[in-house]
Amino acid sequence: MTQKDLVTLADRLDEGTNDLSKVIRTSRVLEAVADGTAALLAYLDCGLRFVWANHAFLDRCGRTLEELTDIPYTDVFTQHAPRRAFEHARETGETVHTHGQSYALHPAPQQSASYWDCTVSPEFDDARCVCGFVVSLADVTESVSRAEKRSEELEEMYQREHNIAQVFQRTLLPEVNLSRDGYRIIADYHPALDEAEVGGDFYDVFDIGQGRLAFVMADVSGKGLKAAVYTAMTKNMVRAYVHEDPSPARVLEKLNSALCDYTPEELFITAFYGVLDTGRNTLTYADAGHDEPLMLCQCTKRVTPLDVTGIALGVVPGSRYSEFEVYMHPGDMLLLYTDGITDARSEGHFLGTNGITEVLQSTAHRGAEEVMRAIFQAATCVTGGKLRDDAAVLVVESE
Repeated sequence: MTQKDLVTLADRLDEGTNDLSKVIRTSRVLEAVADGTAALLAYLDCGLRFVWANHAFLDRCGRTLEELTDIPYTDVFTQHAPRRAFEHARETGETVHTHGQSYALHPAPQQSASYWDCTVSPEFDDARCVCGFVVSLADVTESVSRAEKRSEELEEMYQREHNIAQVFQRTLLPEVNLSRDGYRIIADYHPALDEAEVGGDFYDVFDIGQGRLAFVMADVSGKGLKAAVYTAMTKNMVRAYVHEDPSPARVLEKLNSALCDYTPEELFITAFYGVLDTGRNTLTYADAGHDEPLMLCQCTKRVTPLDVTGIALGVVPGSRYSEFEVYMHPGDMLLLYTDGITDARSEGHFLGTNGITEVLQSTAHRGAEEVMRAIFQAATCVTGGKLRDDAAVLVVESE
């Protein structure tokens, strides 16, 4: 039987009297039904004076029904209880449900606050005017406590995973600041908001002998520990394949084959891999769906994007990749970045390749450090002061 059924039954039992409290008190049927529930039930008239309450309600208040009907409802409900629900129910004629932490009723228990579900249902007279309110309170502290405990457990699990992922990522992002045979290479990584999960951005720079430097910029799909694990795996596979054959096209083809065979279908990786020959002043590269690197020519101040030479890794088995060779003259600069830079946006405006190009052209004469600083600053400015996604930048400068 619902709260409305209780009041309807009370109305039927009313034989000429206007005192609903007498009807309810003299009705054994209503008392048996109302007092047999764990919910705290009460009836207030349109002036918000108590008319009736079941035993559970009275026991919780520590009052008799006679005492309850002689005091205003504000002496019964605490400050935190949903008093506004009465006015909302009166104004709209709708049942109001509220939920939250409060002491609900005076006197408040001393040990701790309770959590309550509260329902206020308006009752109407023959003219469809609100003539009273049925109130139901249910103590849900135990279920909320269980949910909070589960939430704490999940938070602990997340934090543990996050810490492991951070350790992974620190090993994937070595400090890059080197000068070799007339070239300068620097790189840096900026995480997104503090609460964001660890992402899959990574870069690597290593010597492969004969005056050649290899460098990689990649972005593994996904977040958290799973992405970090596959990022670590990818980085190590790249080094292994480079040891066998440093050709950019061959390295990406082998990497794609392995990823298609041994990683989940939903995982994919965009990657740029280049070999800088400091003796010949050439850069040989292949790009697997990664954001187009930008090459600035010092003589003309013109910025040219380097072509993407194939699709992202781990998507189509047997994919082939082309490789290209470009010359780097003194003063030329190569800029690599992840999509946390290009996709930096706010209110419809985003940095994009055009914005990065402008920053590169305006700061290249100040050197690689200034370019990298300005790129991160531009992305942060567009997003209103905080990056929304992890971002990595790598700069190769011919000195």
